[in-house]
Amino acid sequence: RAAGFSRTGTLMTGQSLRPKAKFPVVDIHSHTGPTPDTIERLVGELDALNVRVLVNLSGGSDPEAIKQKVDFIRGSRYPDRFRVFANVDWDGAGGAGWAERAVSRLEASVANGAIGLKIFKNLGLTAKKADGSRLKVDDPDLTPVWQACARLNI
Repeated sequence: RAAGFSRTGTLMTGQSLRPKAKFPVVDIHSHTGPTPDTIERLVGELDALNVRVLVNLSGGSDPEAIKQKVDFIRGSRYPDRFRVFANVDWDGAGGAGWAERAVSRLEASVANGAIGLKIFKNLGLTAKKADGSRLKVDDPDLTPVWQACARLNI
């Protein structure tokens, strides 16, 4: 095998390893965020790769948890380096008050600094409706959440 080439099945392809991005990068798919114990190491790793912004998609569905994450980021030496997405707890959709609670929590999460909604793959796979059936991604009970996303521009 020649140096600088990789074999995939019968295909030989050239390799062009890039240990650092030529232009600043936004990593939009992370499931980590900075903590007091990790922020300096994390920023050093991001700088080494030329990652300018890291987006944590695992902000949670609790608006207070979002607030704590965002407040820590904003109060750090690196307020422009990290962003947080909110999540929705899909289980129980269709039950009494579920849509109102989900929308209210999403609105509060955005007010607390979340910049988007991450939809985990459990929606459509394992999330259950209030009646115990599998929650489908196009279920009409989710319409208020999608409408809130549009209204909140997330």
